[in-house]
Order: sequence, then C-alpha cells, then structure tokens
Amino acid sequence: AGRTYNDLTQYPVFPWVIADYTSKELNLRDRSTWHKTFRDLTKPIGALDEDRLQMFIDRYESLEGDVTPQFHYGTHYSSSGTVLFYLIRLEPFTTQAISMQDGKFDHADRMFDSIPSMWRGCLTNPADVKELIPEFFYLPEFLRNSNNYDMGIKQSTGERMGDVVLPPWAATPEDFVRINRQALESEYVSENLHHWIDLIFGYKQRGEEAVKAHNVFFHLTYEGAVDIEAIEDESLREATIAQIEHFGQTPSQLLYKPHPQRAPPDEGMPTMFKQLANMKLYKQEQVTSRQSTENSLLFIHDGPERILTVSLDRVLGLHKWRPSTPEYDPPFLFEQERPQIKRQRRIGVHFAVGVRASAQSFVATSDSQHVLSCGHWDNTFKVSRADNGQTLQSISAHRDVVTCMHLSESGCVLVTGSKDTTVMVWEVLTGDGLGSISSAGVGVSSAAGFSRIASSTSNGADSPRIVTSGGHVVSALRRRSVAASSGAASSSSSSSSSSSTPSKSQQSNSSRNTASLQFQSSSARSRRARLNRMDGGDGGGGSGGGGSGSSGVADVTMVVREQPIHVLYGHDDEITSVFVSEDLDVVLSGSRDGSCVVHTCRQGHYVRSIYPPHGGVLRWVGLSALGHIMMYTERMLNRQLRTFLNTFSINGRHMANKELDEQLLAFRFSEDGSILITGGTARTVLFRHTYNLAAKKKYFKLKKGGICSIHTTADEQHLLVGLTTGQVAIFALNAQFLRHRTLKKLANLGF
Repeated sequence: AGRTYNDLTQYPVFPWVIADYTSKELNLRDRSTWHKTFRDLTKPIGALDEDRLQMFIDRYESLEGDVTPQFHYGTHYSSSGTVLFYLIRLEPFTTQAISMQDGKFDHADRMFDSIPSMWRGCLTNPADVKELIPEFFYLPEFLRNSNNYDMGIKQSTGERMGDVVLPPWAATPEDFVRINRQALESEYVSENLHHWIDLIFGYKQRGEEAVKAHNVFFHLTYEGAVDIEAIEDESLREATIAQIEHFGQTPSQLLYKPHPQRAPPDEGMPTMFKQLANMKLYKQEQVTSRQSTENSLLFIHDGPERILTVSLDRVLGLHKWRPSTPEYDPPFLFEQERPQIKRQRRIGVHFAVGVRASAQSFVATSDSQHVLSCGHWDNTFKVSRADNGQTLQSISAHRDVVTCMHLSESGCVLVTGSKDTTVMVWEVLTGDGLGSISSAGVGVSSAAGFSRIASSTSNGADSPRIVTSGGHVVSALRRRSVAASSGAASSSSSSSSSSSTPSKSQQSNSSRNTASLQFQSSSARSRRARLNRMDGGDGGGGSGGGGSGSSGVADVTMVVREQPIHVLYGHDDEITSVFVSEDLDVVLSGSRDGSCVVHTCRQGHYVRSIYPPHGGVLRWVGLSALGHIMMYTERMLNRQLRTFLNTFSINGRHMANKELDEQLLAFRFSEDGSILITGGTARTVLFRHTYNLAAKKKYFKLKKGGICSIHTTADEQHLLVGLTTGQVAIFALNAQFLRHRTLKKLANLGF
C-alpha cells in the first residue's frame, strides 16, 4: 500500500486493538469479556463513540452541495505529525519534532504523556482519530524518556513530562508491548482483523461503502484526488502539497472486495510447549559404552531419520529415529546404535587441558551431514562427517584454543569464540546459496523477531547514552531493506588484527573479508538452507592447521569457508559463550571477564556491552526470537558457588534476575522465543518464561545423572535430554492424549 519507514508521511499504520486501559488484568482468551477488552474492528476509530460519531455525520451532511467534497473527518489516522507525536522520546524523531515546532518542544499538555489518556482522546476528541504505529508492538524504548529530555511541565497536573503513563495491566513498557502484541495475535483479532483491513486498505476505503461505514476523510488525503501538475497558481500548489504532506495520507487502495476472514488456527499436532501438562518421559537409555562422567552426552541433534549424539570422549553416535503417528505408543521410534568400542567414531582430536567441554563445543549442519567441534588442543575447530567421523576440515585462525561455537537459524553463519579473547564470524557453504555470504556485498533483509537495536553512544549498559530509533529492524511487523548503512552505533573498523590481546578500548571489528550477508525473510525453521553433502573426496583429514585463504571458489570438501568474515573484539578474557541470530542481526559473546558484548552480524559493528548485576563468570549467553538476551553467570562467594540467570532486552535494559539453586549446563529456546528450557546438576528439566524468568508449573525430575544437553526436534513435539551418565531421556506428548485428540477431531468432521 506504499507505506514505508523511510517516509514519515507514509509510515506504516496499525490498529488500536485493546480498548480496556483501566483494569488491572486482561484476559485475552475469555470470550465473555471480549466486548470490553477489545476495540471494535468493524468500525473506524472515529465511529467508536456514538455521540462523537453523530457530530461527524452532521458535518458530512452539512457539506452536501458544497464546493469541498463531503467528509466525516478533517484530521487523519496516519500522518507525519502522528509519528513524531508517538516517537518524540527517541532520536531522530525528537530533533524532527523540535524542528516542526520552530526549535522547541510543543506545549507539555499537547504531547504524548499517557496511553489511557490518549485512548480516551481518540474516543472523545473531535480532532483526534489516530491509529497506532508498529512500535507499539515491539519497541518499549519509545515509552521511556531515557535521554532525560526536559519536555516541560503540564499545566493540567503540575507534573513534569517524563516516561509515558501506562495502563494498570502493564507494570513496565516491556509488559505493555508484550501484552499489546499478544492481543494483536489473539483469537479475537484473528477473527475480526479483516474488517479493519477493509476500512484502511479495502473496499470500504472509498465510495458508497466508505460513506456507509462512516469512513470518509478530507479529499486531499486520497491518492489521485488532485493533479498537482495541473495547478497553475504556485502558492496554491505549494499549499496543496503541504496539506498532503503534513495532514495525513490514506494508503493506496489494494482491495475492491471484502477481505476474507483469517482461517482458523491449524489444529494439527500441537507442540509440547502448548501441552506441557501432557508431556511424558518415555525412555531413558544408555547410548554410550559405559556409565561414566567421561561419557557425558554433551550434544544431541535430530536429522532425517536419525539422531546424532556426541559424548565427552568425542564419540559420535548415530541412532535411528522416526516420529510416529498417535496410534503408536510411544509416539516415536528410537533405536539406539549399539555401543561397540572397536567401531567407535571419534571426531577431532583431544580436548585441550583445562577446557570445559560442553554442548557449546559442538554444532551440526542443518542437513545433519556434518558435525563441527572445538576445544581441541591444536587451537583449531574441525568439520567432521557425521556418518564416519572423518575430519574434512581443520581450520586454524584463532591464536589460542577455540572454546565455543554457535550456528545460526539457517545454518549459514557460524560464530566461534576463543581463549585469545576474539570472536570470529564464518560462512557455512550451502548447496543452493540461500542465506550465504555474497562476495558482491549485496544484502537485503526482512527479519522475523519483535525487537529493534537502538543505537548507543556508550560502551557500557549503565553509561549515559542517547537512545534512538536507529539500528536494525528485527521485527516481522517492520520489514525493511538494509542494503544501505546499518544505523547501529559502531566503532571504527580495522583492516588487520593485532597479535596482542585486545582490550575493551579495542571494541571494534576487523574484517578479513568485506562480504556482507544475505538474509531470508521467512521463519528460521522453514527456511533452513541445505548444505552440500560433500560425499566425494577424503577431506582435509587429521589435525593440521588449515587456515589458508579462500580463493572464492568452494572446494568440494569445504563446508566452512576458511577465512572469517569478521573478527570481533571487546573482551579482556577468555570467551566462554557465543550466540548468533541472523533474524535479529545480532552476535552475542560472553566472557570470563563478566561482560556480554553485542555486535551486528551483517556488518560486524560493535553495539554495546552488558554486565549482569551480580558479576562473576558468564557461562552462557543466548538470544530468544523475541529479542530477550539471556545470561547465565557463576560466582564464588565465601567458597560457595552461586548461580544467576538474567534477562535483558535487546537494547540492554535489565528485565529480570533469578538466583538459582543449581549449576546449569544445558539451555534451549522454544522456536517462538517465549520459553527457555534449562537443566543442570539438580537433574530437573525446567521451563521458564524468557521475559521474567518465572518457572512454569510443569517440570521433570530425572532419577539419576545431571543434565548436560537439551534438544527439541524440529516439530517441537519431542524433547531429548543428554545426561552425565551417557544416557538420553526422551520426552514426548502422551500418546493417549494424542489419540483422544485425533478421535475428537475426526468426530467433529463427521467421521
């Protein structure tokens, strides 16, 4: 419809969804309260209040026969002024708003101060028919006066303008955005959003249907309403252009027939996260040669008809696996590979002395044909064939032991961390080129999260900073081309890396290859790029150095291009954990120095450093699909190990902290990013909400063996847990529950 973030006059428009801004709690699922909780999406915002609507109808009728075409509303639901009104606390919108007001803030009583008050104004004020903008559903920063602007004192209350006042059901801006987004994805909106689409983009936008729906705006707001070139009077032409630019523009009409209602949700097989109460432990089997902590099952990965496992002694196991239909109990087929010492496949070479091998020491390519490993004594990370453990590549670029690695959602970007305090970003070669790194430097992205990185001028999360709206759009609600500059704060790039250990003052990136990333817009699961099988050739074998530069043409045995795309700095000690998300354009790295450093993935730009409140060694960092940065830290106090889990927003604001009663060793996000699964020495599989770390009621306590790895299958219907005893525990939805659910569905269909 011609809407874009690059033009304030054509900014994307979103609907008011919630109508209750006085209750302490909202129940978005209770149909009996929908009439109070939700806004009526069949009506334009100006028609929601009957008394005010009558005034608009009278105005429309009074203009009959007038030179000016009839209209209900003289103002508009989407304009540049509306965008600046909402985003006045964020740069660059602050500067633009001040410029519009002749170099000063508008009067405090006229500025955006309260969401409940704004909603009341949209119902009663004859000059206010504003709809919302996408930031209401993913960017809590616009509700805070983080830059401490002096925005004046309200005459009506005598209070100084600061943060936006929230409704009672939202304790923080993060709460408001989360609940508002849940409402947008609710069943009510799914059933009624097509009515609002008809009003804004469809057949009720113009003509007789618009009149019936009380949805007629001033004629100059409509596309093609006036021929600018035909206006000969220069003053009149400029006035007309100014009117169009500053007083609102109706989107291009896309539909001339009623938009269909959204189809009901797919009632196929549910994921385990929606049916935790019906999860069941089906198997706990030994998959290593003996029960010993030396055979801790550190890594699990599911592929087509097989499961890969890697134990602490680097033995690679291949086990038959096939999810089954509900009539089978258990609802899967698992046939373990019999452990035979003489036929064991070992990947890589011995781990270096002092290395804490963990699930972060391994990744598997998205086609399950190759396993990558690190922590080896020769300072390399290795690529091995999954079918026989043969080493294909041994890549040496770090100057010390590679301690951790992580693979992106698509399987196209690999990140490694080392004792040498550096982080490197690598290209994983693919068979079809999807998500690959282009040497031409072309990158277009449509990301799929619900967050945006705000630019920062500081190196520390607690330092003074200017919060802006710049940075990378990481929301499905905000799809945008980023082929131009990234907009995130960055330090200067260096063309070569230093042999000395980088300090915090060196928080910049050094790129050995100027290529940029190409990202896909579909969800990570559905768009996983497939790697070459690379069945030919015997690979690089052995534990040699590798490390030679790439010629630009991939060898048939090459899985990872042997020259890093970015070398990232910012830590003073060993890297203990890394995480990469293509969708959110973020690389996280955690260190023994207690810091978490955020870089962009595409450009390798430094964004910020975050420090957990209790200090200690940062053992794990992760980023959910919703933009929640999770950190797990360990700290020795009075000879006692204390452990903490923290949640930060993607822009570095601390959201939640939880002291734990166990040492965590395994972590796994749900695909939608709302749940974090953890396990550790307490032998408990625990499910936590990522935004506040609250534990869900359902958890699983295993009889023996600490938990050292957690994996969910691609369909999220099975949970595989690796134990320190070398066993694997397999959880699945209860087969009896699945059978009952299937029979009920068939009965509803008349079978």
